[in-house]
Amino acid sequence: QVFRKKFKSFEIGLNAALSETKRFIFRSSSNTLENSEGGVHSWGVRDAVFSQAVAGFEFQIGKPKLTFGGYLPSELTSGNVNILMPAGRNNAGQVAYNSQSIKIQRESKFGAFITASIPLLSKDRYSGNLNLALQQSPYVHDKIGTGSFALMLKF
Repeated sequence: QVFRKKFKSFEIGLNAALSETKRFIFRSSSNTLENSEGGVHSWGVRDAVFSQAVAGFEFQIGKPKLTFGGYLPSELTSGNVNILMPAGRNNAGQVAYNSQSIKIQRESKFGAFITASIPLLSKDRYSGNLNLALQQSPYVHDKIGTGSFALMLKF
């Protein structure tokens, strides 16, 4: 608790070479949100923290790179969410609200990912990269949460 009060954000990372063609990567962050009050059209937070983490291995096979690993997605991990809930009407017909506080509980849902980066070469000259990525949904493990395809060309 004392640690969080001194820092609004804390990040740690590691990119360690295991050999010339293998690397281990790790990154984690924890961020304390500024306290805010909930309103009729918005929710507020008190002592809220959101965190995320990723770890994986990168392999270089010739020129292409392949990375796979796992991640915990960004999520609220502790604190309280404050919302105003309609409680009835007063004598003038205006809606009356009560403040409700809901304790945030960490879900710790895990997902996997795989990426490939393939350099494009023409006559041994670098022309760009073809990048592919698939990320498993941390909530429904038999679904792909995100996929991307990027073609980057050197001009």
